[in-house]
Amino acid sequence: MSSGAIEWFEGHYAPDRTDWRASPMLGSDHRGVAPASVLTCEFDPLRDEGDDYAAKLASAGVVVKHTCYPGLIHGAFSMGRVAPSARAMMDDAVAAISSALGSAAPITE
Repeated sequence: MSSGAIEWFEGHYAPDRTDWRASPMLGSDHRGVAPASVLTCEFDPLRDEGDDYAAKLASAGVVVKHTCYPGLIHGAFSMGRVAPSARAMMDDAVAAISSALGSAAPITE
């Protein structure tokens, strides 16, 4: 993804990237934040931000599980049918959400 494309998406997602609600990493205090599961991809241009956020949460005492998926790119969630590691990432995300919501029933296709 080019820097121009990243700027386009940022401008449409969050014109003010200094607002912590658009970028939780910018929050002044992360103590007491809910437990988190941070999933990153090896070749995602946003990976370093995810890595930094997971570290910031952990340093604030937040329970955080951080997993980086090797070989995957940004947008890997849409590649589960062609990339087994992308499917594993999706399964991990669903399991984390189900666990956080207290769901005992797995979601199946």
